[in-house]
This record gives sequence, C-alpha cells and structure tokens, in this order.
Amino acid sequence: MKKIQNKLFYINSFLFYIALIVITLIFSTIMIEEYANSFLISFFSSQKPISDEIVEVVVDDYSIQKYKWQKDTYADLLDYFSSYTDAKVIGFDFTPTSFGTVVDDSEKKFINQVAKMNNLVFGFAPERVLNGEDDELLKTFKNHSLNLNLNTDLRSDYYFNGVKSASSSLRDATHNFGSVIVDQAESSGNLIDVANIIKISDNFYPSLGFKMYLLANDTNDVVLDDKYIYVPKTDLKLKYIWNNGSFYNFIRYYRQSRYGYTYPVIHASQIIDTYVMLKSGITPQNHPELYDNENGKLINPAFFKDKAVFIGANITGPSQDILKTPMQMRHPGVDIHATVYNNLMSKHSLQ
Repeated sequence: MKKIQNKLFYINSFLFYIALIVITLIFSTIMIEEYANSFLISFFSSQKPISDEIVEVVVDDYSIQKYKWQKDTYADLLDYFSSYTDAKVIGFDFTPTSFGTVVDDSEKKFINQVAKMNNLVFGFAPERVLNGEDDELLKTFKNHSLNLNLNTDLRSDYYFNGVKSASSSLRDATHNFGSVIVDQAESSGNLIDVANIIKISDNFYPSLGFKMYLLANDTNDVVLDDKYIYVPKTDLKLKYIWNNGSFYNFIRYYRQSRYGYTYPVIHASQIIDTYVMLKSGITPQNHPELYDNENGKLINPAFFKDKAVFIGANITGPSQDILKTPMQMRHPGVDIHATVYNNLMSKHSLQ
C-alpha cells in the first residue's frame, strides 16, 4: 500500500511540475512577445522616413503661461486654420467635457467655429458603461460611423456602449469624429497598436488618425473581411488583430527629434500670436520679415498648405495624453495620432 501511495505521490508531483512549467512558458511567451515587439519597433521598424505633410500644434507649458485656454481661445486657434490656411485636414485631439447645461458666449463661439470646418476631425472617447443618455445619443451619432461592407462571419458582443459627450450642441455642430481611445500592453506598458476601428452598439467608428486619412482621401467606404481592413479608393490594406469588438493594427513608430516629437511642432501660443496680428492687418504681404521661416516670430499660413495638422496637448505632470511607447516613456498622444496617420498615408503599417 505504501509503495502505491509513494508512486502516486511522485506521479502527482511530476504532473504538477509539468503544469507549472507549461503555465510559466505561456506567461513568459506573452511577456517576451510584447517586449520583443517593442524592441523591434524602436530599433528597426522606425527607420522609415516620415511624411513631410504632417505638422503638430501643441498646447504646452509655454502656451499655457502665455494664454488662458478657454473655449474662445480654442475657437481663435481653429479660426486661424479655417480663415487663413489651406490645410488638408485638421485633427483635434481634445474631448471637451466642461460645457455647462447653459452654453455661455465662449462656448457658443467655439461651437460656431467647429460648425464652419468641414475638414476638422474631432476626437471622441467611447465609454464602456451604459448610461441613460446613450441610447438616444447613438441614434444621431451613428451618422458619423463608417460606411462599412462587412465581409466576415465575425460576430461578437460590442465592448463599448456609448460615447462621452457633454454638449449636444457641440456634437451636432461637428462634421467628423474619430476615436482617441488607446490601450497599452499589460506587461510592458507600451503602446504598440491602435484600434483603427471600434464597434459601438451595432455601428463601427474610425480612430482619429484613420478618419483623417479617409477624409483626406474623400471617402468613408471601408471593407472588413476575416483578416483585413481595406479601403477601396486608395487600395489600403491593413491586417488587423480583433479584440473585444475592436480592430487593432500595430503602429510603426519613427525616429524622433531631440524634443520628443516625430514631426515639426509649433507652440499653440504662436498660432494665437499670429492670429491676432492677421486680424489687425499685419500680413506676410506687408510685413514679410515677421513671417520669415528662419527669424520671424509669426507663423506664415502658407506653411500649412496641403498639410495634415494635429492639435493636442503636452503639459508637464500626469496626463492621459502622455503615454509610454517603445520610443519614449512620455510620448505625447498627439504625436502618436500623427504617427498612425503617417502609417496609413505612407502604407507603412506593420503586418
């Protein structure tokens, strides 16, 4: 009897250790894969050249010291691009939630400015918890969904139930929306992919960068099959990873400047300075020395011709707009969205 018990003990112990080894290998593989992806992205895939048609305008510490960024200030910022530039498309990486039940003059000015801009893509944040307003909100918000041809049997419960929106007036005035949701890898903490398509209720919506790409190419038609996101007009084909009703693509990052940005960056306060001067009649035509690219203090509107402009924030301290990526510990979210757009326009996305 003792011999049988001893044999069972050794057999159970052996099986336990085998199971432990298998579990360890599974978790190690998951973690190693994420770190390996981050390493490959930062040292190898980032060698591709960046697009020269992307510019970032950032509300940073310098800009905040110079101006109080109320809604009317943002309205002036947008009006600069609307009235004086020929920018191709503009991404607004903010999701204002401070609108009151009664819209004040500053908010009205902002809403009216947004309503004028057909080439503006406004960031929005989907939400996972259903609230009482979402059903009614989604009845109209679905107008901003993709014109999607679904060629797959993939069916799932949707992960998102609604949209965070504090102002129906602003929502109704906005012509284009793009999701700004991001998810970092659980083990490494790095942001290595982006949900270019998310499902909310029964409709599909693009990311900020993807919507800007579609708008820049004058289309909203997308085909989704078992493996790929496909844009017929541009022949863009992206292999996706499906998870929780969202369709992810790996991000190909690029080499950055010593200032921590991938693309040319302009202080938002410089845009406001220029806007004030333009409104007062000081233009590149009558004061070219002020708009000189090398020594001028003002930003010549001609600089933005046919460019994609990404407007966002990068402020010292904790922020949801600052993320860890394979490129740096504090990577501005606006730069990440610009990178996604560059991937799509240049067909640089990782497969």
